[in-house]
Order: sequence, then C-alpha cells, then structure tokens
Amino acid sequence: DAFARARALLEENHDDAGLIDLVVARAAATANGRERANMLKLQAALQRDRMKDARSAVAALKQAIALAPDDLDAYLMLAPLEEEQRWWQGAADCYRKIAELTPGSDQSRTARLREAQIREDELGDREAARVILEELIIDDTDRQAVRQMAQLCVRMGKRTRARELYLHAASSGTAVERIEDLLSLAQVPVDNVTDEAVERAIAEAFALATSNKDGVLALTRIYGQRNDWNGFIRHAERACEGQRGEGVVALRLALASVYADHMGRPDLAAAQLAAARVLAPNDAALTQRLAQLQLASGQGDR
Repeated sequence: DAFARARALLEENHDDAGLIDLVVARAAATANGRERANMLKLQAALQRDRMKDARSAVAALKQAIALAPDDLDAYLMLAPLEEEQRWWQGAADCYRKIAELTPGSDQSRTARLREAQIREDELGDREAARVILEELIIDDTDRQAVRQMAQLCVRMGKRTRARELYLHAASSGTAVERIEDLLSLAQVPVDNVTDEAVERAIAEAFALATSNKDGVLALTRIYGQRNDWNGFIRHAERACEGQRGEGVVALRLALASVYADHMGRPDLAAAQLAAARVLAPNDAALTQRLAQLQLASGQGDR
C-alpha cells in the first residue's frame, strides 16, 4: 500500500527520477522473482519513455528476462530497443525468442521475418536468413515470406530459385498481387533461361489487368517507378488488341495518359481514347477528355 501511494504521488508531481528510484528500491526489496521481474520491466519502461535512456532500459530488461525467461512482454520491449542501439545480434536473438514463445501465430511469423531481415542486412548472414525463410514458406499462404525469400535468392545469385518462388506466388492471390509477382519475376536477370519466360510473365500480368481496373493501377505504378513508359506502351497495346471489358477501357485510358503526359503525343492519346469510347460510348468524362486531346492535336472539327 505504501508503494502504491508513493508511486501515485510521484506520478502526480511528475517526479520521474524519484519514481525510478522507488521502482528500483521495490525491485531490490521483494523476494518474489516474478514480482521483481515486473518491477524491472516497469523500470525499463520509465527509463525508455520518461528518461530516454535506452541503454539502462535494455540492462533492466535483461535482468527481468534472467528472472523470467518466458516473459514475452520483456522480449517485445527489448527487441526494438536493441535495434535502436544497433545491437543487431541481440535483436536477432530476441526476435527468435519471441517466435519460440508464440508458435504458430502471426506474431511468430512477423518476428521470424524480422530476424531474417536483420541477419541478412545487418549481420551479413544470408544463409541464416535463407534457412529462416525456407522454414516459413512451408505455408503456401505466406506470400510475404515467399517474396522476401525470392528477393534474397536474387541477391545470392540463386536466380532459378527466385523465378520459381515468384511463379509460385503468382499462382494465387489477388489480381494486383499476382501482377506484382509476375513483374518481379520478369525483373530477375536471365540465367540459363530464355527471354521467352520474361515475355510470358509480362504478357500474363497485362492480361490480368484487362479484366481488373485495380490491376491497371498496379501496372502504371510499377512502370512509373521504373520509368519504363516505352515498355508499358508496348505491352499494353499488345494486351488491348481485340479485347473488351472494363479493364480494357481502364488500360486504354492509362495508355492515353502515358502518351499525353510522358511522351508528348496527344494524337496517339486521342486514338486510345477513341478506341476506349467504342467500348464505353456513354462515358461522358471519357468523351470530354477525348475532345480536349483532339483539340490539343489540331483536330478542332472532330
């Protein structure tokens, strides 16, 4: 009761140093290991949040873990603090422990993915990262692990494996996810594989977009990031040939925007809008945009 009252008074007076001294004294006074671990976690939280002293917080948390090795909350507090201090080995080990304490959960998967990223990016151990990711992609629904593993394989020079993984990911998921995976596959450098595989992947990505407006947005975003508008035009025009549907209208509109905004060809943009208008004759906004482009390309009578 005295501890609780003293804590309340110190909180009321915003006496952070006094509060930490109180918690430290309480931790030293109790003979109960679990209670002492809780006091050490409270001490670490105060040092982290009130005193901005990450090093002392890490020390307190390690003492708490020594008393209660299965305390998940302590590890969850410790991992980001060790990252903040750039103590990468400790952070990686901490994330592994979090995964062990939460088997089969999303939290476990997230912790393992972060561990793999740290082991590759910060510790330079790509093989350890590969082993972690191979374990995770046993679950075919774990798209993030598959993608991360594919990216790692590219960096390790395992291009055939990277292509297999992207192809596996592209076999399921939403249209946008499949398009992203197919275009990522096409970006893997050719290694004992003909360019036909690349062309097939790109053609399939654009074919998916012809039936999905969100897929068209994904294509324009990706090609915009790559600044490869010529590639976009070449594949989009091929995909639109003889096709009908809402996605085709959206893809032709995207082509018109690329021609007008990036290629300086309002005449070709107008041609795409005219083709889209055949598919959507009652779209007033499309007709208005077409009229603006025809005017810009010197076709005022049209």
